[in-house]
Amino acid sequence: MFKTGQINQSSPALAPVKVPQKETGKSLDRSRVDGLNNSLPTAIILRPNRWRMMTAILARHPRILTGLVLLAIASSTSAFLGYQLFKGALTYHRDNLAILRTLLKMELAQASALPLENDPQQLITRTYSTLEPHLEADGWQWVNRFGSTSTYAKQNQTKQNQQLIVSCSSYSPLYLICNISEIP
Repeated sequence: MFKTGQINQSSPALAPVKVPQKETGKSLDRSRVDGLNNSLPTAIILRPNRWRMMTAILARHPRILTGLVLLAIASSTSAFLGYQLFKGALTYHRDNLAILRTLLKMELAQASALPLENDPQQLITRTYSTLEPHLEADGWQWVNRFGSTSTYAKQNQTKQNQQLIVSCSSYSPLYLICNISEIP
């Protein structure tokens, strides 16, 4: 009946429809209106919320999601390791900033033991074995060790014995803080 590409102009379904417009009272030809005109009644189109927009973006770009996951894993791992290595900084020590500055100097200088910058009676060291060479350089000889307390002795010019008591406590898993007190 019809050839391809031909439109039956006599069909009532395809005939132009006159729709009255509310504002001006003029009639519009519905065949020319594309459906996006605000004057025609259309369904309310809601903008998707931010969560749906973000999930849609992440679904389209899996590299962003992979990067965010890797960033979250790296930051949580570094926070955990930082806490484990320097949890002593959260303890009762009153000179935490001075201790952390001394630890930084110790790491940069590759030193095994350094005195605290504002208190020479405190020494920061890695282990007990690195404490002994530091004190032997000043002439102290190891005498006894009981738990975390070690005793050192030396003779001065008047041939009197001097004793040094070194009490160490753990600052972190890598460092010890030793309090040095000399017995007169």
